[in-house]
Amino acid sequence: MFNSNYSDQINNAANIIDAGGVVIIPTDTLYGLAASALIPNAIDKVFNIKKRPKTQPLPILIPDNDYLYEYTKNIPELALKITQKFWPGPLTVILEKNPKIPNNLTAESKYVAIRIPNEEIVRSICRKLQSPITGTSANISGEEEHTKFQNITITSHELVDLSIKKDEAIQGQSSTILSFSDPENPKILREGSIKKLSIEKTLGIKLIDS
Repeated sequence: MFNSNYSDQINNAANIIDAGGVVIIPTDTLYGLAASALIPNAIDKVFNIKKRPKTQPLPILIPDNDYLYEYTKNIPELALKITQKFWPGPLTVILEKNPKIPNNLTAESKYVAIRIPNEEIVRSICRKLQSPITGTSANISGEEEHTKFQNITITSHELVDLSIKKDEAIQGQSSTILSFSDPENPKILREGSIKKLSIEKTLGIKLIDS
């Protein structure tokens, strides 16, 4: 449930992100590194903090479906059907990106990974920015992802500009990643808390495994 006590932190986070900074935020699945998904230099900061190879794209988070239409294109009917069922929540879909999305975020790919999280703090930040933010985990690439703030190792102000901490541990699991690079034959790239059978039942088709 959203706590209004986070309002000042949300405003600060939005201002920092708008200026090209990086913020640690709680999502519905884990703690993440949030930067503007529209500022190439901010995206590079996220890669550098995580020590993540720039050949590995970053996912983005949005607050509602209006942003889906603004930052992706040629959305398949199957993608609309599955997001209507599971958003907001732990489902990431890979769709053709709008040119507004910088190429360094997607590692020069024409596709982008996108989702609406079930966390009002994140959605409020996006609404204040009126833009998507990065949705990658707050950890060094390849190391354990964190649902407890005290376990995060990259909170230093030399690395990030602000951290928003929740008192309780995040009870989520990793999101399921569903690719629509072939619009008629979606493929699960990672099975998270939303299971393959649930997706198949919703779409009325058999999925291709990666």
